[in-house]
Amino acid sequence: MTSNKGQKPAAIRDTNIKLVMRLLSKETLCRSDLAKKAKLSNPALTAIIEQLIGMGLIEEGAEVETNLRGRRKVDLMVNRRFAAVAAVDFSSDNIKIAVADFVKEIIVSREIADSEIITHEVLAKVVETLKDVLRQTDIPVKCICVGVPGKINSETGKVHMAAYKYRDCQGVNMVELFEKEFGIPTVLANDASLQMLAEKRSGGTRRDSALLYIDYGMGGALWLSGESFDGDRGLAAELGAVPFMYNGEVAIYEDVCCINAMLGECGYTPDESDSWEKFVSAYSRGSEKEVAAVERSAHGVSLLIRCILGITGCRDIIISGKVGRLGESYIESIEKYMLGEKIFDISNLKVRYGKYLVDGTVVGAIDKAVTYVIDSAVSNR
Repeated sequence: MTSNKGQKPAAIRDTNIKLVMRLLSKETLCRSDLAKKAKLSNPALTAIIEQLIGMGLIEEGAEVETNLRGRRKVDLMVNRRFAAVAAVDFSSDNIKIAVADFVKEIIVSREIADSEIITHEVLAKVVETLKDVLRQTDIPVKCICVGVPGKINSETGKVHMAAYKYRDCQGVNMVELFEKEFGIPTVLANDASLQMLAEKRSGGTRRDSALLYIDYGMGGALWLSGESFDGDRGLAAELGAVPFMYNGEVAIYEDVCCINAMLGECGYTPDESDSWEKFVSAYSRGSEKEVAAVERSAHGVSLLIRCILGITGCRDIIISGKVGRLGESYIESIEKYMLGEKIFDISNLKVRYGKYLVDGTVVGAIDKAVTYVIDSAVSNR
């Protein structure tokens, strides 16, 4: 948690305003309950509430009696019509597009099937689909958040370490593309970091965690000391690209652990849309080659977890992505290999599937876009 020590009064006010918005985004609260949760004095909270109501960010509900003495309270809630936000998810084989209101409830969504590889043609489809989706709401859209594989260089806005995804459009600046087409502020973010944000907004924000996104490719995210760890230029936690020795050869974890690696090991064609379903079906029947490929992936993941544990101390490991179709047996295999080589104390280590196996990027993108709108409104008030 960031300390307010040394901050100017205006910065402290901004921090408190954002705190109140975060609390109200989770639940409807009356003033007294809000003051307790925010740990603010009544005068300070009253000033913030009046300001937020004046800005249109929150609104009051109807008065209700709280007891037989006729005492009344007025609930406060986020104004769902203050803004809408859009999310575009490039993380897997189907591109997902959604528009949500200001309380993060999805109004309309679409998918563009069989779009694992991003090309100029695919981007054109995304733009046209998003235009159609935006026409489905009368709430003004004030931010677009685009989730992409690879790491976002915060200095240049370019995507690194995901060249396989961008067949003929590696030089496209996504932010410039969407802002030019829609005239709406656009935020670009790593897909795994957005998935981590989605997981943490659903609970447990204080616990250090590592997320391994295992899909057709492989990515990762770290949550340390209560916030996403992205490095000073946004290039940290590309865990799938970490090199290691496997069976006497140098490899990266993505080449051993991801779905495409498992499919290739068994002779499936990764580009065929039903290959993964066929693989999962064969694995569930106990087919020898599919079981061996899954074991190879689980062994690689266990090695990566030991690296994460040694470097960060994280004992909460979240597995996300379409690998979740393998079921609990995949987690059990990872844990089996962890127990096999006792390099670190793993007594309190938890390996688990995340709450959002396939929709985490969209959920995280909506959250990030709403936060952007709030921050912009507070800064420009």
